[in-house]
Amino acid sequence: MTKRQVSQLLDFQFIDERANLVFIGPPGVGKTHLAIGIGQEAVEAGYKVLFITALALVEKLELAEIKGELKKQITTLQKFDLLIIDELGYLPMNRQARYNLFQLVNALYEYRSVIIGVCQQSCPI
Repeated sequence: MTKRQVSQLLDFQFIDERANLVFIGPPGVGKTHLAIGIGQEAVEAGYKVLFITALALVEKLELAEIKGELKKQITTLQKFDLLIIDELGYLPMNRQARYNLFQLVNALYEYRSVIIGVCQQSCPI
């Protein structure tokens, strides 16, 4: 990603338009660093941001589902203007975990922005 492209993201038009970003690449190329930087700048600009790893998110959703509170947890996550999900693809997910994650992304679609960091090539799965 070029400096110019990063600068364009820092006007946060993508958040205002409820668009999503996906950073794809092998480990060590800066996906997490870039997502955190954008998230920090968004917080300073007044947006509500949550950074969470895919594993922690899947565990949070699974626990909510077990308690019968999946919809409540999704509603809580919808309060953020930007949700950053990092390290997707590092660990395999079972069918229910994929379903729960789909439910969240579906609920956020066109209402909130998501940045997803996806591991590609040489990931430990």
